[in-house]
Amino acid sequence: MFIDGLTIAKVIALICLAAFLIALVVLLLKLSSTVNEFKRLFSDNKRDIDKIIEELPDIMDNVEGITNKTDRLIGDISSDLRGITKSVNHTLTNVETVSNDITGTVDYVTESIADTATSIKYGVSDSDIISTGIDTFNRVKNLIRK
Repeated sequence: MFIDGLTIAKVIALICLAAFLIALVVLLLKLSSTVNEFKRLFSDNKRDIDKIIEELPDIMDNVEGITNKTDRLIGDISSDLRGITKSVNHTLTNVETVSNDITGTVDYVTESIADTATSIKYGVSDSDIISTGIDTFNRVKNLIRK
């Protein structure tokens, strides 16, 4: 008995077809099992899923309300924040100015005391000391008034 190439090709094709059909049946069984598992999962949780779907419009309304209120609050606060920032900047400028004035006054008083001490050391008369003291006092008073 002689087997030719065409017969061998037909046998190989039938084996491949049988393997494909077996693989297809296994795939369909697994797919069916997965679908049944999803059905069971949905049926077990149907009440919860329905409740969530029912409450979804209320949740979305709440989210929209919160978003609108937040937008309004941000709008209301932003102008106040600009005013606060402006006030803080103005206050800082004033503090810097006062600090510079105090520094200048302290420097002037220090120089005046040093001049007075030098004058006393070299024997200036009492009237010069008093006029220098009064002059120093008046200058300090004028600086403080600025």
